[in-house]
Parts: sequence; C-alpha cells; structure tokens
Amino acid sequence: MNTGSVLSARILEELNEISTAAKRVKMAWEKAIDKNNDLYFDSVALNLHSFYSGIEKIFKLIAKVEKILSDIIHRVSKFQRNFMRKPKASESEAVKC
Repeated sequence: MNTGSVLSARILEELNEISTAAKRVKMAWEKAIDKNNDLYFDSVALNLHSFYSGIEKIFKLIAKVEKILSDIIHRVSKFQRNFMRKPKASESEAVKC
C-alpha cells in the first residue's frame, strides 16, 4: 500500500469518527434542550471535543505527508544540482588530452 492510499484510508477513518461525533452532538443537543438536563450538555461538550480532535488528527496527517514530500523534493533537487556539476566522462577525458 502506498503512502497516498494509507493517508486516504486514515483520513476516511477519521471522517467516519467525526461524522459519528457530529451526529451525537446533534442528538445530545436536542435532548439537552428538550429535557433541560446538564448531562446532555456534558455529552455535547465531549462529542464536540471528539469532533475537533478528529479534525486536528487529519491536519496532522496532512502535515506529516507534506513534510515527507518536502524532504523528498529537497533531496531530488540536491541530487540534480550535484549531478549537473559532475563533469561528463567525455569532458574529463578531453581535458586529459
């Protein structure tokens, strides 16, 4: 499995968790208003925390991949610069003659 597939699978997993938390917030909010019960408001707060934590995890996953891609781009660019600086075999032989 490549990095893109792993990333998309993890993001989809987090999105499912976020969706579940959002549904629970909605249900708990409606019951909190209807019943005027603090326990339902507590449930809203806890599920909102889960919602935001899930979004934060997605951003961290994306940042991690961005860092990996940045490092790869840097290494490739460094390789290309070094490769272009090396004299070709025909040029170095011409200098010897």
